[in-house]
Amino acid sequence: MIYSPDDFTVWSITKSSPYGFLLLSGALAAAEVGTAVMRIADCNDIDPADDDRPAAA
Repeated sequence: MIYSPDDFTVWSITKSSPYGFLLLSGALAAAEVGTAVMRIADCNDIDPADDDRPAAA
C-alpha cells in the first residue's frame, strides 16, 4: 500500500489515494518509479536504537 506525503520534494512522485496500490511493472512512468523508491526508502528509515528486530545473519 502506498501514500504520497505532501511534503516530499526530493524527486517526482505520483499522487495517490490513501492506502492505494502501485502495480510494479516495466511500464511504470518515471514518477511512479519515484513513488516506489520513496516508499521503499521510507520503510527503511528506522533508528537502529528503536529497532528490536534481530539483526540479519
